Amino acid sequence: MSRRLSLAWLPWVVIGCSDDVSEAVTGGTGGTDGTGFSSSAEIGDTVLDVSSNPSEPDTTISTDTLTTFDTVTDSDVTSASTDLTDTVSTTTPETTSDATVTDATTTDEPTTDEPTTNEPTTDATVTDATTTDPTTTDATTTDGTTTDATVTDATTTDGTTTGDTDSGGGGFPDAPAFGTNILDLDLVGVWGLNWDQPAGFDSVLDIDDMGNFVWTETSADCADTTVASGHLWVEGAQVVMHVEVWDRQLPWDTEAVLGESFDPPFRLRMSFSLQGGGVDSYLALAAPSRITEAAPYAGESYIRLSTAGVHLGGTWRGEAELEAIPLGASDPVVIVRDVYQALLDAEQAPDAPEGTGVRATNTTYFPMPVAFDTFDGGNWTCLGGCPQPSGTTLVDDNNLYTYGPYGGQTHLLTFASGRTFRGGYASDCP
Repeated sequence: MSRRLSLAWLPWVVIGCSDDVSEAVTGGTGGTDGTGFSSSAEIGDTVLDVSSNPSEPDTTISTDTLTTFDTVTDSDVTSASTDLTDTVSTTTPETTSDATVTDATTTDEPTTDEPTTNEPTTDATVTDATTTDPTTTDATTTDGTTTDATVTDATTTDGTTTGDTDSGGGGFPDAPAFGTNILDLDLVGVWGLNWDQPAGFDSVLDIDDMGNFVWTETSADCADTTVASGHLWVEGAQVVMHVEVWDRQLPWDTEAVLGESFDPPFRLRMSFSLQGGGVDSYLALAAPSRITEAAPYAGESYIRLSTAGVHLGGTWRGEAELEAIPLGASDPVVIVRDVYQALLDAEQAPDAPEGTGVRATNTTYFPMPVAFDTFDGGNWTCLGGCPQPSGTTLVDDNNLYTYGPYGGQTHLLTFASGRTFRGGYASDCP
């Protein structure tokens, strides 16, 4: 394991960048290249250029340098079991002012006009397209090309087992031996989603030292329980779950779009982030809201692809994907892919660590791509002056995020009970 860095915690000051960007997206059309992705969308009078194709980035994600997640010491951190937003002061520095959202792809300094009251809705525009089937995301990149649908074989030899089932099988290639990637071992343990809401529902992910997982959800009254299980490992910047049991809703509503649902076995690929260490370890997944059933999942995980300014500005990206075997087929293909982007503008000035921005989600169903785009606020305000290499920030009002290095990348992730898994928290149900 490489050395661990401390995640610094400094006094938090709320500086509101602006209200959520949440007007309905209008004018969504298929991309001119036939990919089915809108190259831009209008929010009021502002045109947001969300790249020509969110599923075809120019930047690759690799794990050439592996680092373990950082250790948080008691002297650095206020109690993580308290409501994180309650510890934030409401004092606003005189030198800052709320900013309106500008073009999401530029790094121009944000204006100092009073915030708009227009909120971005999560209404999605639907874009039909006629491109061919996609390849799966390469294990070390977020490349999402739209050529013939294939599934990349695992590059290792024997797969491990999950209970009585193989980690491959059902038409899927075998998984690599757990531990082949050093990041596999960081996932071992019990991870609870609602660690500061003991009266709420439980979503607990239990991963053993062979990579077998059991993901259990229990209602707040402990009356209803669902279970998902299988085997997982890390490929590039993603955790791959080979699912053998999934007795709740699919993470995407494929029935409504494709007219077909998919039974296990299937595979989920999700970008993930780890921060902290020991009893203060935090895990975030890039995943759709339906990944949890008792309540919608609101966690986010991004990797930094580009930089604008000196603080948090730039392009941040995550992905989630379902691979399954359609009815009548024998080989797995990509069924649906989410691309999550946080497009953060550069700060107003080096000594004013805040800026405007937008978050964008593109969901594309295959084999004949049908795309849905949604947008949300991305205005950001660093806490403690954006310390490096890690710290905390508010995004889209009072939503707390943390940032820092992990696995050779810089990550940005949600940091709150109900949105981020915390190590060592099991269900309180008997």
